[in-house]
Amino acid sequence: SFTRNNYKALIREGGLSQFNLFADCSYSPVIKDWLSRDDSFYQVTLRADIDLTDSMTLTSITSYSEYEEDYAMDRDATRLINAGIDTTGSVDTINQELRLSGSTDSMEWLLGANYASNDVTSNDTIMTDDSTNTATLPGGPWIGAATTQVTQDIVDFGVFANMEYSLTDTL
Repeated sequence: SFTRNNYKALIREGGLSQFNLFADCSYSPVIKDWLSRDDSFYQVTLRADIDLTDSMTLTSITSYSEYEEDYAMDRDATRLINAGIDTTGSVDTINQELRLSGSTDSMEWLLGANYASNDVTSNDTIMTDDSTNTATLPGGPWIGAATTQVTQDIVDFGVFANMEYSLTDTL
């Protein structure tokens, strides 16, 4: 059977002419099968509150999340591959926060730190095999697809603090 991956492989190898493929209406289900979306997301979080004394608490919040996307879209809505896109990508994130908080008769305070690491990848392929304006030279050869790959590793670190002091019982 003809699948999206078969189609992409044929395009990249230059062994497929979309004009021939889509001239016969019997091939139209190929486009329907090729256009799809398969995204997923999950997250796990763990929180722990540890009382160090009657008036002081250590809080730890740890989380991991993962997002993956895989989709294709026909942006020009014609039988030709003029502006099709095929995108895959993922985001993996881990986050850790530690907080130390406490109180006295007239004061409440908080001190903390946060760390996050994000790994992001994205592969975007624009398919233009049937476009007439993608020739590298007059008369061809034509550019059938172009892929942009982005990889980012993002690290965040922060510290924070807060203190509230009561001047009197009513203020």
